[in-house]
Amino acid sequence: MDLVLLGVFIVGSRSGYRILDYLRRMQQVDGDGVLIYGAGRRGRLVLNQMLEGDIHLKPIGFLDDDARLRKRTISSVPIL
Repeated sequence: MDLVLLGVFIVGSRSGYRILDYLRRMQQVDGDGVLIYGAGRRGRLVLNQMLEGDIHLKPIGFLDDDARLRKRTISSVPIL
C-alpha cells in the first residue's frame, strides 16, 4: 500500500510540475502571432523552439494539408 501511495505521489508531483511549467511558458510568450506550416516532426520542432528558446513569437496554429490532423492540437496549439 505504501508503495502505491509513493508511486501516486511521485507521478502526481511530476505531472503537476510539468503542467505548471507549461502554463508559465505559455503566459510568458509575447510577440507577434505566427502560423506554423506543417504539423509534422519539423513543425513540432519549430513550436518547441518558440516555446523554449529566445524567439519572441506566439504560435497561433499549425497549417497542414492532411485532413486527418484537423481539429487536433499539439501542445494546445490547434491544427487548422
